[in-house]
Amino acid sequence: MKLLDKIGREFSGYNVLESGKRLVDRKPLQCSLYVTDQCNLDCAYCTEYDNSRPHPSIDDLKKWVGKIRQLGTMRIALVGGEPLVHPDIVELVRYCRELGFGTSLTTNGFLLTRKLVAQLEEAGLQVMQISVDRMTPSAITKKSFKTILPKLDYFRDSKISLHITGVICADTLPEAQAVLETGLSRGIPTEVRLVHADPLRRFRVDRGQREELERFIDSM
Repeated sequence: MKLLDKIGREFSGYNVLESGKRLVDRKPLQCSLYVTDQCNLDCAYCTEYDNSRPHPSIDDLKKWVGKIRQLGTMRIALVGGEPLVHPDIVELVRYCRELGFGTSLTTNGFLLTRKLVAQLEEAGLQVMQISVDRMTPSAITKKSFKTILPKLDYFRDSKISLHITGVICADTLPEAQAVLETGLSRGIPTEVRLVHADPLRRFRVDRGQREELERFIDSM
């Protein structure tokens, strides 16, 4: 894909006139909406899922999205939990686009099918961020490129722009370079980020040796 085409896809969700207003006011540019607390995985480091909580109703989600738009927000990131476990995720994406949001979605990718990708594209989803921590699954995280690689074919002719992100800790660091190179070799923007603490500032996994982490981050 040509550079100008890539730039156009990245910024297609923004209204140019409204973007200019954000230079002189204090309204938010972007927000993240937790579509659901539920997730189909149970990664050991994660503090952002709770399968005991029911999905918010689509009516409540639309109400919250409408309020977010009233605040002047231009771009919305649909996150979780795992957004794809919500039964009305396609309808929610469509509603966000109808309100004029630039819209992205973060997923572990396990529930992606060719049909679902087509539905999300038809609804207007612009960016999908797939979370990949390792090349192969481990006891800490099952979010592996081994699982996701075949699903990348679903996006071969899609208008959805893909991004890949991962989490670095002692368990994932040995394969982080391979994750980075695998994504970039396919022309997909790819990065990995340091594991963060839970709300009580506790780390649920070994963060890894500082010097080794710094070397990798510098190389990335």
